[in-house]
Order: sequence, then structure tokens, then C-alpha cells
Amino acid sequence: MAIHVIQSQRIEVLVDCLIDQLKTQQSTNALSVLQERHIVVPDQAIATWLEQQISEKISISANIKHHRKILGLQWKAYEWALPTKQDRERIKGINTPPLIMQWRIYHGLAQFIQSDSLDTANTPADLQVLLQRVYDNSANLSDLNKRKSKRQEMLYWIAAQVTRLFTNYATYRGSCIHTPDEGVETWVCPHCDTDWLSAWTKNKPLDVLQLTGFKPDQAAEYLPTQAAQLEQWQRWLWHALFQKDFNDRFEIDNKFWQALHQAKYHHQQQLEFSLGDGSVDEDDERHQTYNGLPAQIFVFTTLELPPAQLKFLYRLGEFTEVHLLYFNPSREYWADMVDPVWKDRYNLKLQQRYIERNPKVTTEQIQAYLNTTNAELRESQHSLLTRLGKRARDNFSLLVNMSGGEGWEDVFPEDEPNTLLGQIQHDIMTLQEPEKHGYALAQEDQSIQFHVCHSSLRQLEVLRDQLVRWLAAGTPEAPRHPSDVLILVPNLKELEPHIRTVFSTTRGIARTAQDLPYIPVKIAGVISQDVNNAWQAFVGRIEISQGRFSAEDFHDWLNLNAVQHYYQLDHVQMERMMELLINAGFRRGLDEQHMQAYLAENDQDYRYTFKFALDRLVLGVAIPQHMVFAGTLSFAGVLSADFELVQTLIQIYQDIAERREWLNPQATTLPCHSVQQWLEHLDADLKPFAETGGRAFEDIRKVLRAVIQRLHNAQSEKVGSLPESFDLPLMLILKEIQQSLEASAEQAEPTGSVTFADIGKVRQVPYDLVVLMNMDSGKFPRRDQQVPFDLMELLKPVLGDRSRLEDDKGAFLDALLFARQSLWLFYNGFDVNDGESREPSSVLYEFSQFLAKMICPQTLDQPHEAMLDLEGLRIPQQLEALYHVHPLQPFDPKGFQPSKSLRFQDQWFAVAEQIQHSAGPRQPWINRDYPVVEDTEIRVLDGQEWIKDVVFPARLYLKTLGVASVYTGDQLPQQEPLLLDKLQQYHVRELLQKHYVQPNAVLHTTTQTDDETDGRIEPNIALFQDVLPVGHTRTGTWKISLAEQAQLVQRLDGRQITATTQQNLNIEDNLLLSIQVPEDQHATLWLSCMASSAKPKRQTQTWLEYLLWLSYLDLGEDGAQYVREVICNDKTIICHGLSSAQAKQQLASWFGLWRHAQKRPVILPAALIRQEKTHWVENENGQVIPDNLQKLQDKWLNNHSFGIELESDEANCHHRDWRFILQQQAADELFQLSSTYYAERLYQVMDGEQDGVKKLELIKPEGKK
Repeated sequence: MAIHVIQSQRIEVLVDCLIDQLKTQQSTNALSVLQERHIVVPDQAIATWLEQQISEKISISANIKHHRKILGLQWKAYEWALPTKQDRERIKGINTPPLIMQWRIYHGLAQFIQSDSLDTANTPADLQVLLQRVYDNSANLSDLNKRKSKRQEMLYWIAAQVTRLFTNYATYRGSCIHTPDEGVETWVCPHCDTDWLSAWTKNKPLDVLQLTGFKPDQAAEYLPTQAAQLEQWQRWLWHALFQKDFNDRFEIDNKFWQALHQAKYHHQQQLEFSLGDGSVDEDDERHQTYNGLPAQIFVFTTLELPPAQLKFLYRLGEFTEVHLLYFNPSREYWADMVDPVWKDRYNLKLQQRYIERNPKVTTEQIQAYLNTTNAELRESQHSLLTRLGKRARDNFSLLVNMSGGEGWEDVFPEDEPNTLLGQIQHDIMTLQEPEKHGYALAQEDQSIQFHVCHSSLRQLEVLRDQLVRWLAAGTPEAPRHPSDVLILVPNLKELEPHIRTVFSTTRGIARTAQDLPYIPVKIAGVISQDVNNAWQAFVGRIEISQGRFSAEDFHDWLNLNAVQHYYQLDHVQMERMMELLINAGFRRGLDEQHMQAYLAENDQDYRYTFKFALDRLVLGVAIPQHMVFAGTLSFAGVLSADFELVQTLIQIYQDIAERREWLNPQATTLPCHSVQQWLEHLDADLKPFAETGGRAFEDIRKVLRAVIQRLHNAQSEKVGSLPESFDLPLMLILKEIQQSLEASAEQAEPTGSVTFADIGKVRQVPYDLVVLMNMDSGKFPRRDQQVPFDLMELLKPVLGDRSRLEDDKGAFLDALLFARQSLWLFYNGFDVNDGESREPSSVLYEFSQFLAKMICPQTLDQPHEAMLDLEGLRIPQQLEALYHVHPLQPFDPKGFQPSKSLRFQDQWFAVAEQIQHSAGPRQPWINRDYPVVEDTEIRVLDGQEWIKDVVFPARLYLKTLGVASVYTGDQLPQQEPLLLDKLQQYHVRELLQKHYVQPNAVLHTTTQTDDETDGRIEPNIALFQDVLPVGHTRTGTWKISLAEQAQLVQRLDGRQITATTQQNLNIEDNLLLSIQVPEDQHATLWLSCMASSAKPKRQTQTWLEYLLWLSYLDLGEDGAQYVREVICNDKTIICHGLSSAQAKQQLASWFGLWRHAQKRPVILPAALIRQEKTHWVENENGQVIPDNLQKLQDKWLNNHSFGIELESDEANCHHRDWRFILQQQAADELFQLSSTYYAERLYQVMDGEQDGVKKLELIKPEGKK
């Protein structure tokens, strides 16, 4: 038997060959359909696609077993050939999963980092350089426990990197690949450069200088000092930790081949002597071994072909049929072809050496020398293939060297290409360099397209438009489906949020005619959002208490669907829960114990924590009043409907508090210590989530149990690679589980939708349309995939070695060869900020230059090297038909003009059309009345809300439009108050007045002593726990507040605050206003206290309360003796002098403003118009206006801020609400119009004098300037 190679450039042809082989076996043996068929595939993507193809073509794909790479087949072959229980257990023990290898490395090194400094006396010399790096990484931390945790993290990271290294070494440097000399029983390879692990197993150092491939004097200069150090500590680790595994694997491998040879010999003896069945011992191990191998093994394409695994495959071909269905880009022999760039460099070196030896040489002699010296080593027949296909060339070379080309079958297609893409694929297959400027590009040929954009988001928007067009171009004879499209990106995780935004997955919502057609997409190789959210919900209970535990962090965690489902909450309940916590004082911190780690040692102020707010809420259930009981301040805002929410908050607090110490390795109350205990404990902790959370948690448990099973196997008695007491910090265990979750999703595979995948994850799978995105310089080829500490990168490479840079180039070549109809190439050709052009990826640039060399100009009189300026992009003129330059914005009219890139008329089309056909200046839409629906039923308006609307008409207009004003002030508070701002100071004053000044106030006092004889009431500071700042400023703020309170009491001069009640005022037949008026209907003085200052807005609000009061009293021409007095923080506002009839007349004008402001914006904010020292004059048109109208307008238009943010200044047009309303409108003219019409009607009466006294008076308290 021998290996049978079938090669083709069309993978569909290889599938047909595979199916023919399967059918041939069935035709010779009817029972073969029940036997397992074993197919080796390079990755899951090809396995899934191959299974679909077999199912479609022979209607069944049962009993087909896929093996991942040749290494997976090798481990399975050991089990086939060595079926005894003892051998199977040994095979299971040496087939170490990467996770167990990482844990073994960590466990082997952890013993050396227990002390706070490197113990050189008890640390092996080979490890000291490595471990010193670990200690240096944590040296800048002052806390002893933090330094230890940092060392553990660093060591675990090193263990992960070394695991990747040793896995690569086992693949590429694990055995000798040279052929033994004939006739030599004990053969030692004299020049082996790939058998590192065998040497390390014997603790034999590598000859690093020899492995560089340089002369000794050159190697000493070239080789970095760290190479020898890397070899030392890696050799120590391998010898100390994996020596037994390597020896066991070597013995298993020898026993495997011996068993196969013996079984083959035994079987031949049976055939020669024609022994009957009775003469064969059925229990003979050799008989079982021979029969255990499958009759046929198929290897379907290879992405990597390590020499050791290829050698195993060929040796296996002696005992069973091995069919290698090999994808080869070219049907010609190209194993010795070289990269043209390397060829130029090599020629330059040869030329320099020749000139050094022959200084007087001529140019002709140099060229003749280059043509005759090693010319066969410098041949590059197709520059694109040899430039991008180095990895494929090396695999082909290894395959040819191993087989000598015998037993090969060529099944290359003979179709004539009719597109540019097809011509390139055909030229690569025939290994013919295209004739320079010899290809005439057809006008309708769109098989290769370059799409140039400004950003990744814009690329996706353009891609969606183009996909709609491409899918719509399908015909009944040649339909196009979303499953025919593959989109490859170099940074899928970064692009994932944009993909979900542009390609919305919400199909069930109502769609309009302008919406783009729905395109189903699948992001392959990325963990699903449901699983990710479920994991964050579970791990959040453990991790959230490790930081500041801010209100925002808690809200984000509580907002996860899995958390709400677990605690049986809906979104409304969750928001109400957060509202209760914030109002009760929660800002940051879990409780007192949690805050001790963040506060100073003598700081005992633990307010504003979660527990502080929760205690208030719990007490508020029993005492819904603002009062202190047993040292706890009750919360008055708890409703009966909130009782269950408070109970849920208690459960949440208990769950988080129970797990607060789990991530602290130094804690004495940990429920577990070993990794095994932690994993089982996490599984039990995850079970309640899984019972209520659905499939996502089941996926997490599946991954977790797989980790548990791997650990159990490693700790079993017959393997014993890890002790049962092996421990890790829980933080590292959780990180490992999350990485396992992500790794489980990395197996990208074809889907029934448009498939997004990382470039390199889906290779050698044919698609009608292949799209490469983000082909930007610096992003592709990717530079972040190098493994640190890699000796293979420093030393001389060996044929077959893997290069991640070449992997990306090979993935680009595969995309080019496996695109059946079209290849689209996207990149950001312009900077999104300055619009300057940017170069694409080096690979894409080389490809464009190759096309420019291949394609001929459209007209013969054009020079071949001419460049074209295409909308700011410099490209070869013959590539103009391939390039599509897209505008920055999706609504740019250029994007909808008839051109090469047709677009669906989506929602942006109307915007672009409006921009394109706009004539003259923009029409002032603000002058049009908004249609307000008149209510026929009786409306009852809240008086205070009505007052707020008319003093700031922007608020009223937005309410009428149904627009909510959202700004940064609506965000959750980030931290507790350290210094009180103006608003917080107002809250303190308001609370003092509420409890100690307002009518019916409950006087909460501190304990009085017998020496207190002045009769003053000392307020209880405990009532103000939720408003006073933290730290030392608390006492100072309290004293200042008490002083202000004393001044207020003094200004009352013994008078009592007027008690009020709610009454309805009939404005119209269908309109009532619910207003506040004094309880005593005979009272002529309405006295109030306000914690705010007497600003113009407050003055106007007080005036309106005065008008409503007089209107309610309905005294006719009487009422001038009635006084409305408000004692504010800085001044006293007094309104008097109007009769009820005059008040009703004034109120009618205000209601006129109210009706008008609902239909059109009225620029009349009280904060601007109402001024204390305003004089009213008559202008040239006979209109009464304020004499300072120009100054008011300047203030309205001012765009410079001094001490106040313009976006919160209601008297300025840059206020967030005014700016939203007055977009591109004439703010100055609108102000003139509103003030001219309304200012005199509404505000002049306030300044009217009676007996030298104004109707609205401002009185400063004594002692204030």
C-alpha cells in the first residue's frame, strides 16, 4: 500500500473524487455502508462544508468521522492499533490538553514565587532569569498581597505562552524527520535540527550557534543574548515537567509501529499457508491490531503540513489505504519557485559579492554571471503565487520530497476563463505570468472590485448596499442566496458591534418601503451575545464587589437579561429598583466592610453605600417617613408596590456579600481551596441560573464540565500529572473558563446566512462572493500574533515551519482562488478626520500593482504607467473600472447618482434628494403652527407644572412635540458628594425648612442639656445623612447650613409659614388648574420660605402664584391688600397691589402665551426677560419695550461662558433645549418678535408702582449688600 495523492485547484472536484471513492467501496462490499469512514480535515469549517456536500450529492453522510488534522488521526490510530485497556490509558495520559499542560507549568513554577523576593539559593539557576522578570513586574506595588497576586497573574500568563510554545515545538521540533541510513541498527542523525524535545528530555542543551545557520563569527554577532537564556529555562521546564510524557509517547509510538509490522507479518503468514479461521487465536493482540485499522483513510486538503506528521502519514500508508485529496494552486511543478522580492534581494547580494571579487567587471559580465549562477534557485514563474503562497509552496515541496511524485493523480479543470478573476485563477493553475498589459478588461466585468471608504462603519454600510444589489441580480437559472457570501475581516471582534448595528437582526419589526431588504447574517467564531451576557451575569455576583461598586456598575449588571430573569424582574421593576436605591443615597460601595479597603484608617463615614440605602429602604417599609429610628434614617418614598423589590434587593445584597471574599486568595473564609473544589463549587453555583436562564447557561455548564473532566483525567491515579491539592486563585480560574467559552466559539463554520469570519478561520471553502474588509495598512497582515519566548523565531527556519505572517498572506491567496464569481476588496482609503488619502495594506497594494501590470489601458494612446486622480485617490488609469470610491456620508447625493455603484433607495435617499434639489435659503419652518389637538373632555392641569411651562416656553413646546430632553445630568451619580454644589446646598436648606420651619413640621432635635436656657431647637444631624457630604467637610457644611437656617428664622420675625391646600381654578369650560392656596380663606398674607435664591425665574413663578391666588379668591375690584411673600435664601419677594379683576386680566395674557407656545416657539424665558431694574419705554413704532432690550438680546446670543455652562442657561440660545428647537433659525429675530409682542403684556405690570412701591418688590435682608 502507499499514499494516493489526488490534486486539483477546484475543491469541488476533490469532493467528487472523494464521493467516487466512497461509492467504489460500497459497490465492492455491500456492508461497507455500515462501516465508519474516516476523513481528516484541517478545521471545522471544511468539515461542515464537506458534510453538506456529501449529503447533497449522495443523500446521506452517516458514519463519517472527522479527525482534526493529521495529529488527531495519529492519536486515534494509536487507539486502533493498541486496543488493550492499559495502552489506551497510557495514550489518554500522554495526550495532554493544552489547559492541563498550562496548569502543570504553572504548578511547577509556583513553588519558586512564594517568597516576596527571589530566593536564588533554592531556585534553579536556569530559571532565575525568567523568575526575576516575574518579580520585577510586581516590584512597584506597595501592598504585599497585591504583589503576590501580580506574580501569580504574570506566572499564569507565562505558563499560557509556554504551553503554546511547547505545542508548536511538539509539532515542528518534536522528532527527527530525516531518513535513517540503510543497514544501521542504531542510527543517530548527525545533522538533526528538528529533534529539540528529544535532547531536552535528556537535559541536553541545543547547539544554539549551530542552529542559527550562520558561521560562528557571524552567529555571535547576530544571535541575541536572550536566545541562550530562553533555551536554558525552556529546557529545564521540559525536562522537569514533561520528560516522562515524552518517553511514554516515544514508547507508545514504537509499540504502535511494531504492532502494525507484526500484525502485517502475521496476516501475510495466514495468506501464504491458507490457515483457516480456527487456527487463528481470536484473542491475539496482533490480530486485533491489524483488523483495527480502517480500510481507507481520506485526508481532505491541508492548511499546514508539519514534516513529522507527513512522515507519519506516509508510514501509515504501508498498512492501509491513505488518500490525500490535495488542493494545489498550480498543476505545474512549483516547489522550487521563489518570491520575486526575495529573488531581487538574492540577485543583489550575488552582484555585490561578484563586484567585490572583480572590481573592474562590466554590466554585461554581471548580467551573464547572474544568468548562469544558481539560476534555478531564483525562478519565479508567477509572481503573485510565489509572493502569497509560500506556505502552500513549502507544503507542496514536502509532499513531493516525501513521495517523489509517485502515485499522483491530476484532476485540474480545463475551463476557459471569461472574467478577470477567472483569468488570474487560470494563470496561477498553469503557472504562467500574465503578459504585461496583455489582458483586455471587459466593460461588464465586475469580478474584482476595490471599494474605498473612510471608516469601518462606512465599509459595512456600503457592503450592505452592494449585497442588496448583488443578491437582486440573481436569476431563476442562477439564483443567488445569502449563504453564497463569505465576508472575511482581520479584526472581527472590533467590528462585531458595527456589524450588529448595520445588519440588524430584528426581522419581526414593522418595516417601511425605504428600509433596506433584510439580509440574514451570522458572525462565525464569536461567542454569542446570549452566552456572553449569561456569563457576565453569573460572574458579576463574584467580581462586582472587587471594585468601587458604583451605582453605574450595579445598574449595568442589573440590566443584564439573565440577572433580571434570575431574580424575576422586568425592566420597569429594575428601573424602579435603581430609582429607590439612588433616592435612598446609594452612590458607591457595598457596605462598611467593603469601604474599609478604600477609606482612610480613621474615616468611619460609611454613608452612600448599597447597604446604607438598603437599610433605609427596609426601614421605610415599616416607617414610610423621613425620621431616624435606632440610628437608621428611614426612607419616606417606599410604596406598598415596592415591598417585593426591597425583598429582592436584600437577596441580591446577600448573594454579593456571600461571594465578596472569593477572589481574595488570602481570605480565611474561602469555601474552597483546590481547583477541583472551586470548579465543582462554581458548577453548583451556576445550577440555579441554568434552571431559570435557558440554553445559554447550559452552554456555560457544558464548557465548565469539560474543564472539570480534563482536570479529573489529569488527577486520576493512572495519569497523575496534577496533584489533587493543585490550587489556583479563583480569578485565574474564571479567566480560564471565559477563555474556554471564547475558544468554543472560535470554530468558525459556514452558515445558511451571509457569513462573517476572521480571515484565516474559513479557508479553502468555495463561495460565489468573497469579501475582504479592513484591508488597511497596519491591520493586515496582522502583527499581533507572535508568540513571545519563541526560539523558532530566533533560530534558523526549517522547511514546513509555520509563519503567522505567511498564514495571512496565504489566506488572502485562498480568498482569491476560492471566489467563484466575485472578489470584493474593502479598505479605508481616506482619513475620516482630514480626508487625506491613505495607502492600503501592503498585500492589497501589491495585488493592485499586479493587476495594473496585467490589464491593458482602454485606449492605445494612453501610456501604460499613467496615473489617474479618482476623487482624490491616485490609482493606475487602467484600474479605473475596478475602483469604487464612496463618499463619507451615506446621504451624500453623489452616492445616489447613476454610476458603477447602484444603490437601493433607502431612508438616506430622501435626505440626499432634499440636499440635491434644495433651492434658495432654507425655509423657516419654525414660523409654521404645530397642529395642537383641542381636547373636548375636561382637563385638569397641575398648577406648578403650568407655571414651569410658561416661565420657560421651550419646555412647553418640546412637551407638546413629545420630545424628551435628555442630558448628562440624567446619568447615574458617579460618586458620593465631597463638596456640595449649589443644587445640593439647596437640598440641605430645603430639608431644614421642611422639618423645622414649614407648617406641621415634625421637630426632630438632638438631646437638650439642662444648661440650654435660650429655648433654641437644635436640629438632629441624623436626619441629614443622605444629603451632607462625606469626610471632614461634613461638619463645616452642617454648621454653615445651621447658620443660614438661623438667619432665615430671624427674617421670619416670629411669623408662621402659611399652611396651603390644593384647590381647582376654573380657567375655561374644559380646563381646570389645580393650584396651591392658603388653607385660611380669610388670610391676607401668604408667607412661604424657599431654599433657593430669588432669581428672575423664581420671581416670575411667585408672581404667577400670586395671580392664581387672587383669581381663585374672585374678589372683583378688591384684593389689593392681599400679599404674597416668599423669603428666599438671599432676598424676599413680595407681590401685592392687584385686585382680583386685574389678576384675571393678567392671567388671561399668560394663558394666551401658553396656547401660542404650544404651536410655535416663543423666545420669552423668564430668566432673561425679568430684570429687577427694568424701565419700560416706547419705541419708534409705538410699542412698549424694556429699555435694556439690546443688552438682553446680547445676553441671549452670547456664546462665551463665564462661570455657567451655556447649555444649562435658560436665558441663552445655546441652552440644550433652545439649540434643539432653533436649529439654523434666526435666533435674534425670533427674540425680537417674542419680546416685542409679549414682554410688555406680561412683565411690565410687575414694575408698576403704587404709592412709589412696585407690584413685585425685592427686599434684601439687613446686613446684606
